[in-house]
Amino acid sequence: MTDKHLVSDTQAYNTLIKGICDVGLLDEAHSLKLEISGVDDFPDACTYTILISRMCR
Repeated sequence: MTDKHLVSDTQAYNTLIKGICDVGLLDEAHSLKLEISGVDDFPDACTYTILISRMCR
């Protein structure tokens, strides 16, 4: 998102990761988390909850 000069926040990233997980692309969701780690307060507890709950399905 940063290459498109869009301002995003943790909630936007979490929503994006949740959507990617919901369609079954867990590896891509994890890669996105790694790519944007360190931006503001990302990742947060909600991010890990999303990833872990989707991996346990």
